[in-house]
Amino acid sequence: MASNPYITLTSGSASYKFRVILSGYKQSYQKSSRKSPTLSNRLDVSHGSSFETLSMVIMVRETETEEGYGTLETLRGLFRRTTHSDNLMTLTKNDGTSITCVPMGESGFQPLSYIVEGNTAWMQVSVNFIVIGA
Repeated sequence: MASNPYITLTSGSASYKFRVILSGYKQSYQKSSRKSPTLSNRLDVSHGSSFETLSMVIMVRETETEEGYGTLETLRGLFRRTTHSDNLMTLTKNDGTSITCVPMGESGFQPLSYIVEGNTAWMQVSVNFIVIGA
């Protein structure tokens, strides 16, 4: 099995590598459900779909010097897309497995130093995905 120091996000014909911080990587499963008490004092529980989510912290530079790696602006562009077909991405994990996913929720970035421009301007970006298929 492959072991790369990066993930790859592919959308359409564009494909970019990104570095992921291991401590920020979280894979989880969520199940939609709703519960409410009935008039007879019983609990009514409705279950919906379940889905997988991925949360990760990506290390990215404002200006990238290594071939094939995305920048902060590249990552922002991927998350700004608004149509469903544009939002579908293939995420290739560092072990080489690929999943189809869409970005979801809040994404925020934090500079790691007072330098915010150029190839020494590193940022940590928190991102979240819903897995559509494996």
